[in-house]
Amino acid sequence: MSHALSYTTAFGEQKTVKLPDGSEVHMNVSTELVLHYQAHRRQLTLLKGEATFAVQTDKNRPFIVDAGQVQVEVTGTVFNVRRHAEGNVEVAVTEGSVQVSSGPWWSRKQASLTPGMLAQGSEDQAWSVQRTDVAARTAWRQGKVVFRDQTLDEVVQEMNRYLPEPIELMDEKLKRLRMAGVFNIEDAQGFLLALQEQLPVAVVRLVEGRVGVTVER
Repeated sequence: MSHALSYTTAFGEQKTVKLPDGSEVHMNVSTELVLHYQAHRRQLTLLKGEATFAVQTDKNRPFIVDAGQVQVEVTGTVFNVRRHAEGNVEVAVTEGSVQVSSGPWWSRKQASLTPGMLAQGSEDQAWSVQRTDVAARTAWRQGKVVFRDQTLDEVVQEMNRYLPEPIELMDEKLKRLRMAGVFNIEDAQGFLLALQEQLPVAVVRLVEGRVGVTVER
């Protein structure tokens, strides 16, 4: 018997879903997934967004997450999957082990991940596997984002997932500046103040509820 259920979160919304087998899915903002449970397998399709999966162990029914042509398979573990709009997928493991595969069946690429490891790539690219700070990558579950010497371009793209007033960099050279810190995803003002304290920039209000960042004069 197969059950198909859809789960979504809107912009600014996070929620936890309890699945029929007792597994839990912690969904980040702007996420959409479809659940297909069958007698021999538990399968979810991540259409967009990001989620952490805490999977109940069942060796007879593998738990599979599809993200395009990228597939993650486990029997019981905790892991995070993020599907970017441009097609890249990131898989980070907190507990247990997972098998990641990608690409068409005739040329599948595979990787085995254990706790503290990150695989990232896309269905048509080679995967890179490395150590990572999984707690920092999943800090969104505690309402935080963590940046460690990242470019301002990366920082702004990440913050814009959560801020009601999107930030726009008004000068290309600003993208190369680097920033670090831990920020509350609901405290836009706190982030903008930290931005001006750490970097030689100024914040201006633009039309249509946008925020501009310019070079400080």
